[in-house]
Amino acid sequence: MNTLPPSPGPLPLPVTDPRAHNVVLDYPGMHALVTDLVVPGEASMYVMSALETSRELIRHSYYRYEFATVAMAHSLFALEQVLAERLAVDAPLQDLIERATGAGLITAELAARLDSR
Repeated sequence: MNTLPPSPGPLPLPVTDPRAHNVVLDYPGMHALVTDLVVPGEASMYVMSALETSRELIRHSYYRYEFATVAMAHSLFALEQVLAERLAVDAPLQDLIERATGAGLITAELAARLDSR
């Protein structure tokens, strides 16, 4: 079994990514930023886990700005899953967005913002 070598001591505290200061002043500000990102209780465990992970990645992007990009990609996985569950169809994300718009689950404005073509 491959294992990491033992750490020579405690890990250093993370350093703030300077790009984060364009978003918030300090790490507690990241908590305030994601407070309204509520994970719906009726969502499947897969969706809840993906959304919770995305929210935490956004918070930790204070230390590594690229985590915000990973969070957005991960949240799109959750969106695809929740739309597939709600529409009871297995289709590519773009098709799901079109169907969800037609079914009134999302607005045309949001659909346009999600359009990746």
